[in-house]
Amino acid sequence: MGFEFHPDVSGQFLEPGVGAGFSYERGDGELQWQRVEARLVGRHSWGPVVYRARFDGAAVLGRQLPPQRLIEFGENEGLPGYTYKEFGGDRAALLRLSAAYQLPWLNAPIRVGRWLYLPSLSPLLSVGIQSGWAGASLATRPTGRIRGTVSLSLRLFGGGIGFSIAPPVDHVAGSVFVFSTDQQW
Repeated sequence: MGFEFHPDVSGQFLEPGVGAGFSYERGDGELQWQRVEARLVGRHSWGPVVYRARFDGAAVLGRQLPPQRLIEFGENEGLPGYTYKEFGGDRAALLRLSAAYQLPWLNAPIRVGRWLYLPSLSPLLSVGIQSGWAGASLATRPTGRIRGTVSLSLRLFGGGIGFSIAPPVDHVAGSVFVFSTDQQW
């Protein structure tokens, strides 16, 4: 069961405004569990600058929780600078903030031949702050404390392709380079 308020303002789409989502799942039988997720998203443009914020929170409740219902996050799930699904637990929160600036050059389509045009490069620079926490009452890998990264990105083709660097800010580690082909935070 779930509902969404302004689903086009979800982080994956480009609509400005405020959006929200809520979902509830339940399992009955030998394993009885419940999972609740909530999302709040905002996006605003001011000239060539776009500001975005997204908060996700989730909890899994029950005595014997199925491992596939637990919450896991890391690099691909919104916390670059950490490994894939590095953290997990039965409670989690993730906050992502970003600002992007559309550079004023290379915004026209590229003419290759008489009838062939390629999309414009439309470069934009982006800076983001990502922070996450996971708590666990089971034998999973909680974060232990709030974890965070800062990402710097160069995105092309309206944000469709990106090259980022995302060092963790809560401990000394090497920077992670990220290549993405979607509208990431």
